[in-house]
Formats: sequence, C-alpha cells, structure tokens
Amino acid sequence: MPFFSGKIEAGFFGFDKSTYSVAAGATIELKVTINAGSDELNGADAYIKYDSLLVTVDSVADGSFFPTVTKETGTSGTVWIAGMVDDPATSKTGTGTLATITLKGLKDGTVTLSFDCASSKIVKYP
Repeated sequence: MPFFSGKIEAGFFGFDKSTYSVAAGATIELKVTINAGSDELNGADAYIKYDSLLVTVDSVADGSFFPTVTKETGTSGTVWIAGMVDDPATSKTGTGTLATITLKGLKDGTVTLSFDCASSKIVKYP
C-alpha cells in the first residue's frame, strides 16, 4: 500500500458560520467562502442546503472572489451559486467570498446550512 508524505492541499468551500438561531421575520446574512488551497481555479459551483420550513432566501449578493457570479434560488431548500473567471486563460488563487446569502426566518428555530458535496465542485485551472 502506498504511503504519501507531506501536505496535501486542495480548494474547498466554507461558511463564515454554518448554524444560526433565527426568529420569525428576522434576517441573517451568511458568507459563502472559497479557499483555493494550493490550486489555481477557473470556477466553482456551490449547492447549499437549508431547512425551507425555517427560512427562505431573501437575496444572494455576488462575492468578490470571482468576477462573474450566477445564482439560482428557485428550488426550495437549495441555493446554487456559480463563480467563474471571465477569461479561461486566467485563474484565481487565495481565499475570498463567493457570495453572501440573506435568509429570512419563517419561524423561530435553529437553521443549519450544508454543502451538497455530490453536486458542488471546484474547477481547477488546467
């Protein structure tokens, strides 16, 4: 069996916080972050899951990491955010905000957000 020594780094998504207490009618803002690790990135698709019985999506604002950001909130319980470079011959490195989501409470409770890892992906520069 092979043994790998050293540090392995790859790009990943994150939240500034993944669990929030919410009150009916109140809004919460959360940042969806991206960290390229040691990779150079061309784009990313993030699928974020939330409890649609507790909150609804009020808005999704573009982040500053990618120059072009697209988002879709039409499926209850899911937010899709895609970020990409404008020129495929360029790439992004480092860390930044992919988008900021504003959620509105439908009732009092605690909402936990998660990434749909089967659908979300980070596209590395070739």
